[in-house]
Amino acid sequence: MSSAFRNVLVVDDDPSILQFLSKILTNSGYDVVTAESGEAAVQILGQQRFHFLLTDFNMPGMNGAQLCQQMRELDLPRYVYTMVITASPTCQVTQCLKAGADDFIKKPFAPDELLARMTAGLRVLEMEARLRYLVSFDSLTETLNRRTFFESLDTIWPQEPTAPATCVMIDVDRFKFVNDTYGHIAGDIVLCGVADIIRSSFTDTELVGRYGGEEFCIYLNHTSMAQAWAIAEHARNKIAKHTFDWQDAPIRVTASMGLAERTADDISPRDLIYRADQAMIQAKRRGRNQSVVVNSSILSRRINIPVVRTGIGS
Repeated sequence: MSSAFRNVLVVDDDPSILQFLSKILTNSGYDVVTAESGEAAVQILGQQRFHFLLTDFNMPGMNGAQLCQQMRELDLPRYVYTMVITASPTCQVTQCLKAGADDFIKKPFAPDELLARMTAGLRVLEMEARLRYLVSFDSLTETLNRRTFFESLDTIWPQEPTAPATCVMIDVDRFKFVNDTYGHIAGDIVLCGVADIIRSSFTDTELVGRYGGEEFCIYLNHTSMAQAWAIAEHARNKIAKHTFDWQDAPIRVTASMGLAERTADDISPRDLIYRADQAMIQAKRRGRNQSVVVNSSILSRRINIPVVRTGIGS
């Protein structure tokens, strides 16, 4: 069993059935929480994260089909694979499937059948997680893809408008030369290596996305410009010192970085990213392999080249 998908909510109004199901599942490595009514289950689902919901159909008050429907209407962060236990007829099964159940099991049943159906559910959850990953992450660098980066940033942006935040744009210098000289496979190796260095330099709480071909964008929430500058310079120096192994010709690259701090004038994340991008362009114009910070207090968005102050490049 995949350890990533083991949280199960079991719902039945009969305590002896709850104990029986809990024992089977716990002995097979699942973490089980129980509820004795559909109403209690809905409340628990809103408080804890589950991978499976296993519910009886016939219960006082809210039955299994109604529970399935209410659960599907909740704004849960991940899909919950749902199985209904029924002693009866096809009409109950049909009702549950229409309400959002994924599977059913008829009483009486052997423990092996229950576990086999749970295993089938695991395959569905693993596939769903894989698809979710492919939709959200860049397949080459394993950073957020551009769409997911902006969706995540749009969610974070309005939550704490006065908290310090900084955007860093990173561009791999002369990357076209790498592709033209060593080939695109070598270029992919370099991009992956640069992405690894960037991810290791920034924490998991920061958004790291692939913005373009050889460009990355990082949003640092609750981070001042001074803090972001130190982190960016650390990453830039690591990139410059790193050797990327490629056949008999090890490759070295550098990166240019632009930084901009969020201000009250930034109506949307695009305003902040625009300024960081302009600073990065200035870093490349000034000789590459350096970080440039936008002086946002005097920047005009109506001019092509923003006023900047530059840090010490290497």
